[in-house]
Amino acid sequence: MKRILFLILSFMFLYCTVNAQTPNGLSTETIKNEFVELVTANWSDFKVCEYYSSTEDKKKFIEQSIDHSLTSGSENIAYKEIYVTNQDSGETLHLGIAIVHYSISDQKNPIDTQIKKHGFLKNTKILTKYMLKKIDAKLFIYYSETFIDEKVKKYFIQKEEQINK
Repeated sequence: MKRILFLILSFMFLYCTVNAQTPNGLSTETIKNEFVELVTANWSDFKVCEYYSSTEDKKKFIEQSIDHSLTSGSENIAYKEIYVTNQDSGETLHLGIAIVHYSISDQKNPIDTQIKKHGFLKNTKILTKYMLKKIDAKLFIYYSETFIDEKVKKYFIQKEEQINK
């Protein structure tokens, strides 16, 4: 009985972590849906693959690829890696999403001062563009290995416009 209860609670925690929403409703799932809707608008048949990593792996990735201070003071990191493939042409587009949850909304964190809000990830094998967006006590990290594609460019431009509002 304890084992079943543990499994149920573990599943609920994982579900809440992966789908953690901000007050404005953004979650890794809603961001994924937004991206898929935009890039597949003219595709007749496509598939979506999602990859997940542990919080520690994603934390290490963010520290090594952008800046080690971004995870300082974080309570949790929700993360999703998405690959969308056009079944007709074989074209595959990529979006990575990480949402860093901080403990205090007015906490002074690096995004407020010295970290570039967009650029290219460090220490990666593939040139990967990233963009940061802070909302309340959450830092959204968007990145893509296929940033040269016109649809992905359009997605990043839309996000950049939202950031600058």
